[in-house]
Amino acid sequence: MLPGFARLVLRLRNICKPAPLTAIAFGALSLAIAIPSPLGSALAADASGKVTIYVVRHGETDWNQQGRIQGSTDNSLNAKGLEQAAAVASQLGNISIDHIYSSGLTRAIQTADAFKGKAPVTPQPMLNERSFGIYEGKVEKEVAKDWSPRLANLNDDMEGGESLASIAKRVSIATREIVKNHPNGTVMIVAHGGVNPLVIGELIGLAPEKAIKEIRQSNDEVYKLEIFDKGSFNIWKLIPTSKLDQL
Repeated sequence: MLPGFARLVLRLRNICKPAPLTAIAFGALSLAIAIPSPLGSALAADASGKVTIYVVRHGETDWNQQGRIQGSTDNSLNAKGLEQAAAVASQLGNISIDHIYSSGLTRAIQTADAFKGKAPVTPQPMLNERSFGIYEGKVEKEVAKDWSPRLANLNDDMEGGESLASIAKRVSIATREIVKNHPNGTVMIVAHGGVNPLVIGELIGLAPEKAIKEIRQSNDEVYKLEIFDKGSFNIWKLIPTSKLDQL
């Protein structure tokens, strides 16, 4: 454990209740760690000891800044997004990583490139963001009343996009393959706001509908998960201190 940590007892909303959390603050960032939960891991059979996975969301794009629904549209990082990626890479600079898997979209690949030299980077299209059909490019606040309830509908493809059932299936396959290839290692996944909750849900045993409703991750945030072969897990969240309400 790093020196200078302050500890607080918190709860991770409804995700792992009633398992308590310990929050750790240092410098300008905060980490939340969940005590091993009896909930168990859906991937316990694939882990032979402990696998550590860092789940990183890509940096900001212009559409993020404008509040637009991005989905499968292949936008690049803006200047702030590049700075966010560099800052996260710096914060995790002392961590040894065996392999980095990014989605196949430009914004995720650019974010993964900030870690260049630490580990091999493999773009994995099965980690691409979900297509939100007729809502892509729309300002979220303007369509939220119609769009938000449709997100957790398993079979709703939003008129030409991708259903939650479809993306959950491919993300599950990708996540299980990563754990299978690194049963005792440390890997990083760099993907999206609609993908990373499904990765985490697969790792800790949450249904897709619950995962996308309960797990939140901004462009400058990182989750760390330790998955044990007995079915327990630890989970941390690295966030700016301005967002401590998310713990």
